[in-house]
Amino acid sequence: MRNLSILTASILTISAGAANAACPTNTATFAAASAALTATGATEACALSGVYDSARPAPTLTATNGGILWVLDGKVEIGNETDVQSEDAQSIVSSVTADANASALNINAGVTIAGTGGGGSTDLLVIHRGSDINAVGTANNPIRMTSMEDLDGTGGQRAQWGGLYINGYASINNCGSVGTCVKYGEAGTGTYGGDNDTDSSGTLQYTTLAYAGFDFSAVSEFNGIAFQGVGSGTDVNHIQVHANQDDGVEFFGGTVNVKNLVLTSNRDDSFDVTGGWDGKAQYVLVYQDASLPHDRGFEVDGKGTFEPAAGKVANISIISNSSSNKDGGNSDGIKSRENNALTYANVAIQMTAGGHDCFDPDTETSTLLSAVGDCPNLGSAFSAGDAPAAYTATFNGYINGFNEAIQQPTSDALITGDTFFDSVEFIGAVRDCENDWTQGWVIPGTLPAVDQAQCVESVNVPIMGVAGMLALFAGFASIVRVSRKVK
Repeated sequence: MRNLSILTASILTISAGAANAACPTNTATFAAASAALTATGATEACALSGVYDSARPAPTLTATNGGILWVLDGKVEIGNETDVQSEDAQSIVSSVTADANASALNINAGVTIAGTGGGGSTDLLVIHRGSDINAVGTANNPIRMTSMEDLDGTGGQRAQWGGLYINGYASINNCGSVGTCVKYGEAGTGTYGGDNDTDSSGTLQYTTLAYAGFDFSAVSEFNGIAFQGVGSGTDVNHIQVHANQDDGVEFFGGTVNVKNLVLTSNRDDSFDVTGGWDGKAQYVLVYQDASLPHDRGFEVDGKGTFEPAAGKVANISIISNSSSNKDGGNSDGIKSRENNALTYANVAIQMTAGGHDCFDPDTETSTLLSAVGDCPNLGSAFSAGDAPAAYTATFNGYINGFNEAIQQPTSDALITGDTFFDSVEFIGAVRDCENDWTQGWVIPGTLPAVDQAQCVESVNVPIMGVAGMLALFAGFASIVRVSRKVK
């Protein structure tokens, strides 16, 4: 939390009803949650609503089991910072002033947060510039953000609540010219952008988000998680977005870094970039279920005509057994276009149906390093780096199989010389069963099943590579010939 004066007094108008003793100050009893309480083991449902700022702080959200189920009643805002009022407006500003209304939302491990229910509701959580979200789940006790329908037994589906929007002071390039650009987010989600690329919006770890993101208007759609001008001081790791109506995650500029990202069955793009994102990501697992329409695994647009998006993403697995596209067209693995210079490294893509391309570059200057694909159409080389190679995928569910294990990871200094990236000896997102970083916290049943009997131990296999394996087999053959002569 920044060094801002935070007042402790708090009064907030709550639409869900008057507060009672069980719900903390600035929240209210949410009465229509009996089935969800039974399902989660909570004893009380408490609604968050309206604006929480330095004068009206939000309570610390404590674990659900045996305690409170937290409900988003309408748009819940942390901080109250609005530099630009009209939706999607943008401008170059001479300076950026810290938000005097900044606050923080602290969420403990094991907390469950739900939209009020009813489908298509505008229940969403917005973190304004200068404010923080500190959502600190654990592998054994993750934080869960979902819909009331998912909890009460009526059934979780896409578009049942609004999602999570985080705004920061990091640079964006939407304004089309050099300078400090600020913009107002789609669907009234706040101002973002600035001149502080190391800005922090807090911590988001071991958190799942499901069944969010509906069409707000003809041109505005809620994403699962939107990182809007978020800076590199923000800690984001072990995040899942499942069955979102629009994009799983979208980076609107900024410099935020991410590790261990799971994106499952999202309707639009799973990993979307616009506005000049210059962050980094490692271990990105995308899965598209056959029963649900979807768009691309990655869609990257640079937007601005200066300072193109120059982020880096390493260790990507994209797996799809779906032939249905949300708009009736093809669903590429990676679509890279419009003035971006991203680097994609250690990539494995499998698409088993439809007319999809694994790799589809278009008017871009991006780099592809150590990438293989098993798709109806392999696709094209990018502007720089390696040409993609065709291979036969052998994923064990979502975990690397033998044909993934024998691929060589990149040795390019763009990745190996960057201290953010772990030094790895494999391509793809999940090396082997022994090193399955999704265990314990990802939503059960949202990833394809793993056959434990077919787990491949990949230790040292990638180092050998195909040539090494052939040499090893040749050595075995020589030993056999010698033994026969001795006899």
